[in-house]
Amino acid sequence: MARVFVTGATGVVGPHLLRRLVADDHDVTAMGRHDPDPAGDPDVEWIRGDVARGRGLGPAWRADCVVHLASQSRGRMDEVNVRGTAGLLASMRPEAHMVYASVVGCDRHPLGYYQSKWRGEQEVLGAGRPWTIVRGTQTHELLWRWLQGGPVCPLGKGFRWQPAAAAEHADALADAVRDGPQRRQVDVGGPEILTSEQVVGTYEEHTGRTAPRLRVPAVGRVARAYREGTHCAEYARVGRETWRTFVVGHARDAVR
Repeated sequence: MARVFVTGATGVVGPHLLRRLVADDHDVTAMGRHDPDPAGDPDVEWIRGDVARGRGLGPAWRADCVVHLASQSRGRMDEVNVRGTAGLLASMRPEAHMVYASVVGCDRHPLGYYQSKWRGEQEVLGAGRPWTIVRGTQTHELLWRWLQGGPVCPLGKGFRWQPAAAAEHADALADAVRDGPQRRQVDVGGPEILTSEQVVGTYEEHTGRTAPRLRVPAVGRVARAYREGTHCAEYARVGRETWRTFVVGHARDAVR
């Protein structure tokens, strides 16, 4: 059993990870900027905190392993992804293991968020402590939220996606905790690579709803990277749940 501290625990992956860590008999403390689900696991100690402001990091010093899920995808991203990561590392014991949740292609994709996550990785690599970086592709839940949000959706024509279930991302992170410091990057992806047209078509077929469309020109370096699949990991197709299975399940739940 290890003492594990999880940041960003109220996000999409966090609840799945907490359940897995508790099932693995770890002593788990979770931190988020928001209150947790009141029906959450009573075996998890919860605190409110903010990585960007250095609040709530006390449990990091007691932890054998820190799983850093907290992330910022817009606005002042480096406050969380870079400086927040550096502050968290400084709050840990030198022998503690950092498991850093990152994104596939962050070292090559020109999108600002990807570049910010890559800079966060450099903080981990330069800290001189045990580490494992787990890079993941997009989650089903992220694409679903985009398609539900409207009227604009960033699924540009010909863009490629490799969505994976959030629970499968969580399993990869929990495996990294179990296996101990790898001092290497682990890539996690979904079971298939789809174009935006395939993603949208499956959504519309099984929900009966019209998906929002991209309303800005899909041009430039960022669009090219999305079309080339820079953010995909064809060599790491470890996921089992397909996008179609996810959509069918969510569409069924919506009509109950």
